[in-house]
Amino acid sequence: LIISDLQTTDQGTYVVTYEQNGVSEGTINVVLDVIEKVKAEGDVYDYATVEGEDLNLDCGCSGSPPDWVQYSTDSPATQWLKNGVLLTNDSKTEVYVTVNNKNTGKALVKSVSDGDSGTYACTCFNQAEFLTFTKNVFVADEMVALSVASQREGWGLVGSTVSISCVAEGVPRPNIDWYTGGSKVVEGVFPRSKPGFTIKYVRSMFKTISYLVLEDSENQDSGQFSCLAHHSVKGTQYNATSASTLTIAYPTSSRIQCLNTTVEEGSAATIVCGVSGVPMPTVTYTKLNETDGSLITLDESFGYVTNTSYFVIYNVQLSDMGQYRGYATNKDTGGFLARFDVMTLSVTAKSSQMSMNAIIGLSVLVAFLLLGGLVCLILLGRWKREKEFNEEVARLIAERDDNVAEMQQRLQLRSMENVAPVLGNPLHQLTEARRQMPSFYAANIAAMATAPATKALPPSMRVKKRRGGSVISSSMSEVAETGRDMM
Repeated sequence: LIISDLQTTDQGTYVVTYEQNGVSEGTINVVLDVIEKVKAEGDVYDYATVEGEDLNLDCGCSGSPPDWVQYSTDSPATQWLKNGVLLTNDSKTEVYVTVNNKNTGKALVKSVSDGDSGTYACTCFNQAEFLTFTKNVFVADEMVALSVASQREGWGLVGSTVSISCVAEGVPRPNIDWYTGGSKVVEGVFPRSKPGFTIKYVRSMFKTISYLVLEDSENQDSGQFSCLAHHSVKGTQYNATSASTLTIAYPTSSRIQCLNTTVEEGSAATIVCGVSGVPMPTVTYTKLNETDGSLITLDESFGYVTNTSYFVIYNVQLSDMGQYRGYATNKDTGGFLARFDVMTLSVTAKSSQMSMNAIIGLSVLVAFLLLGGLVCLILLGRWKREKEFNEEVARLIAERDDNVAEMQQRLQLRSMENVAPVLGNPLHQLTEARRQMPSFYAANIAAMATAPATKALPPSMRVKKRRGGSVISSSMSEVAETGRDMM
């Protein structure tokens, strides 16, 4: 008889029947004892505390008891040692024992000091195993404040196993409890009466890590959970909390949507298919064979998948254009229906693209030439107008100079007439009214005779530039005409 994967439930009395030539000769009873392996389920981790605090030692051994010792409890034999020396009861140390004076694996060291630092060892043994678990203890001069951080979010599907974690540090090394809805999480009691929530710990000298594990999760298990880290120093408890969100989601169908794209021959094309679903679907990409309607799976010979939503094809050719399909499914991970969508890849030839670029370039060149010609015409028209203006100004200035010279000659003649005797002056025959030139014109004529260019002209006689050409004020002509009349 061979029993595989032996369990404690397999122990008991087995009846063996033996026979000879088909005739039963008798039976034999065989007793099978199954010895459980020794395990330490207590606090056998390194520990830091503060002077004056009590040190609780708990080996928490479990397994079959040794068969040579009679215990009142079903546990292995245990004992605690410090630095290799067996702990015994004294005024400072208390070792807990069973009713028949056997070590239970628990001990208490009162009001520890620096001398109580060291290596403590718990031994657990039975007739099958002898195990030793060590625990390094450090006694600090003063406490170290708590720090705590928890996983912000835990996520899973209905029916799956989900966990959230919390890490706390400090001296003394802190303990961690979990709360939800203002109540403490207790395995098998709250928030479920049936099994589901379990709490696991990993401890070191100054740190405690706690995992809140949820098995066979349900949607109503979703909610806010808080991690409470705490330790006590000289009768005062210090707390620190951190919050986490647990989300248990119902699985959904896959969803996918692909986008059409156009690329140039020889470049890279990206097939884009947006996907969603709970859990996240996986996507496979295929190309429709237009000859027989079959689907060609896209593999490394075509390109590569950058993530679930993109498939990149390098060096695209005209033969690559056509219809592509993205197929999304999450059925293997608990989702429902699979979905697919189709996109069209268009490829433009390089030559046509070059022709288009040439057309665009030529159009831009023509536009620049037209613009340049327009600017030249505007500048040429402006130059012609300025030239005509300057010529008109030069003509008027020359005419003015001639008039001034003529007036100056007449003025000299007038002066000679006033100085010479009347009989000897040929101008005596002029009437008195014509011989008398007003002093205003005489002064202006004298000024014009000595002034260069137009700057010496009175304001009423200067050249004025107007839109559409140039004009000269008529005042100068009027002066000249009046002078001639008076002579």
